[in-house]
Amino acid sequence: MNGQFDMLVRQRMESGRMRHVVGRLARHANHTQQKDGSWKMRARFYPEELKDEAIRLVVKHRFTAREAALQLGLRSEVVRVWVRRFRYGKARSGEVDHLRARVEKLVMERDTLASITARLLTKTS
Repeated sequence: MNGQFDMLVRQRMESGRMRHVVGRLARHANHTQQKDGSWKMRARFYPEELKDEAIRLVVKHRFTAREAALQLGLRSEVVRVWVRRFRYGKARSGEVDHLRARVEKLVMERDTLASITARLLTKTS
């Protein structure tokens, strides 16, 4: 890749079309060409510590996603997605805990009612 790029840079510099090289380099750095000739965006992977720090800045320190992104050198949309996923996951786990507690309570009520019904049926028989 570097050999091709260097050759392309030399050619473009000679012809004065360097701007196209930068665009092509960016496309190769962030995209992968598919078999059908289309380009697909590559997934970027960030360290968990960076994600945690971005989420902490937004949630705990009340930064905006844009401010946190600028401070950490990230795109603001990336930080927004991380915070949204964090908040959704937190809300979902709290909701699940609440529902589990409710189910346990309902099971106890059902069992209590079943035992009362059984006692009443044995007394009346």
